[in-house]
Amino acid sequence: MRQKKIAPERAATSVKLPKALKEKFYRLCRLQNEIPAKVLRQFISQYIQGKFKNVENLPWHSSMIKQKEKKQEFQLVVRMDRDELTNFLKECRRRDRSISQEIRGFMRRYIANHTA
Repeated sequence: MRQKKIAPERAATSVKLPKALKEKFYRLCRLQNEIPAKVLRQFISQYIQGKFKNVENLPWHSSMIKQKEKKQEFQLVVRMDRDELTNFLKECRRRDRSISQEIRGFMRRYIANHTA
């Protein structure tokens, strides 16, 4: 498979996610007429701006630990501006979270909000 080159001002990071979670998230995005990558980038930019300050208080943090999902993980590649990626990494480190944890949590919240 040929790899696509990413413009120097763009960067990509890969995130490990359970397959079932990714499929649910993508299905929901399509139902909402949203583009999954766009939804993720929107979350990331809001995260950087500090709109999710008290994430620890949100219900998905505790339920995340209890949830035993199929360990059939796969890589999700998130493409964004290099500066945005750097800021996202910094913000995750500051909160002592991994990018994967935060993106998985966001996907779970998105699914919960759109299926309630």
